[in-house]
Amino acid sequence: MALRVTLVVILLTGFGLGQNQSLLPFESTLKAVGDDMKFTINPPSAPFKEIRWKFQSVPVITSMGGENITFGPGYPGRARLNATTGSLELLNLTLEDSGMYSVTMRLEGGADELSGETALSVLAPISNVSLVAYPTELIENHSSVNISCTASGSRSTLKLYGGGHNVTVTGSPSEIYSEIYSVTYRVRRRDRGPYTCEAFNAVSGAVVRTLTLNILYGPDEATMVATPKGPSYRSGSDITLSCSSESKPAAQVQWALNGTLLGRDGPELRLENVQANQSGAYSCWANNSKTGRNVQSDRWHVTVSEDTGVPGLSGGAIAAIVISVLLTVAVLTAILLCAQPFFKKRCSWRFEDQCIIVLNSTSEPCEGYTGRVSLDNTTAVLEMRRLTLKDAGQYSLTIVTEGGEEQTGNTTLEVNELISGAAMTNTKDIRIAEIFPIWGNTYGRPCHFPFKYREKWYADCTDDGRTDGQLWCATTTDYNKDHQWGICPSRKIFTLGREIPCKFPFKYGEKWYGDCTKDGTGEGTLWCATTTDYNKDKQWGICPSRSM
Repeated sequence: MALRVTLVVILLTGFGLGQNQSLLPFESTLKAVGDDMKFTINPPSAPFKEIRWKFQSVPVITSMGGENITFGPGYPGRARLNATTGSLELLNLTLEDSGMYSVTMRLEGGADELSGETALSVLAPISNVSLVAYPTELIENHSSVNISCTASGSRSTLKLYGGGHNVTVTGSPSEIYSEIYSVTYRVRRRDRGPYTCEAFNAVSGAVVRTLTLNILYGPDEATMVATPKGPSYRSGSDITLSCSSESKPAAQVQWALNGTLLGRDGPELRLENVQANQSGAYSCWANNSKTGRNVQSDRWHVTVSEDTGVPGLSGGAIAAIVISVLLTVAVLTAILLCAQPFFKKRCSWRFEDQCIIVLNSTSEPCEGYTGRVSLDNTTAVLEMRRLTLKDAGQYSLTIVTEGGEEQTGNTTLEVNELISGAAMTNTKDIRIAEIFPIWGNTYGRPCHFPFKYREKWYADCTDDGRTDGQLWCATTTDYNKDHQWGICPSRKIFTLGREIPCKFPFKYGEKWYGDCTKDGTGEGTLWCATTTDYNKDKQWGICPSRSM
């Protein structure tokens, strides 16, 4: 944050008084513009026969007794003299009335002259207090904001506080305008305030103005929830997918199946009477048109199975799944291989061609698995403990129903060893989620973190090795060996020459696109729209190279 304080305030200080006689009190008086001021003299011992009032050296009013009264220039109608006491009253004070006033008096029957001096400071009251921010619409981590707290008034004190600011300045005697001016660079949502500007001086109470910044942000990480939870469902079920993401203004949400937009938008996707052909990886795409940011949720895999009359089994078998476990060898770890509840007479789990456990009336682990596995007699859930790399491979479940029908199903278990000797910093920024590249040479496969590129390991997308600044990732552990990669989708793709980011998703014709396309070019050139609707705005650009 940079802070610049500019202060220009008029201050009319009290003059050093010198009291020649005792006609006037030895003090300075403060008054506001527009007030009236009465100069009261100490009563003399006898009536006066002559009195003269002056401001600096300029005559204000002179009386030689009776009705013989004369006014100085500018004072007729503004100055009044009490013919009995000799007191002076000035009406409707202005800033120019600040200064030294003197009085000279001669008494009846005496030759001595009495005199006195006093000072008057006229201050402009506080007015025109303003607290403004520019620009009025800010984008998090992108915009800078100028905050200005200003006021008019003599000898004013200004305070600006809130949002990490706490500045106080007091006026100097040169002008009647003061300002506190600050700049905040790359605003964050926590900088929105509220901010308070407070102004006051000796003749005015505090005048307060408040302001809250309009900071636009997000969408943050998109989170998807399925109701019911799943991921396995029977045909005919109703499924509701909900997508949420912190965003201001609220994010526009679109839905995709296997990476292709469905043309459905809104925070909820309701799938009614689902069928097997609706199985796949669902994801939501959240977009904020104000910030230009868009994010994708992790993919939620939905498996819809036909109802065969055997609860929990699909087409005579449990659905195949792939389970990936990250562990250190010999550390106590458990993985559950599950089948939904079913009616059974007998069941058994096998690893490759080796028996793991058999359930008749009771469950009995096979040789080599005693103490490492257990089986739920009701659900046939297999729990394995103390996994090793040798446990990776194909697992199968066989059940025999009460009617004598045999059902089988397979599942795959992947066991990966933890990386050792690695150190992580700034862990609050680490995101554990699948990122699916939008193009490259392995479309449909997620980024593999960590991955090795040249002599370095990466735990996030990187622009190393590219000249166009696009962030990419490897889709296998070792890019040097496999050369499998893709561009990370949550980052912006900038068009060549114009350096304007592509807008995903965008509409062209009657179709929505979540990636650069060759449609409509006739030349095979990849392009994208730079606004949400190409049909309306006709804004586009050429996409950068897709080769490493």
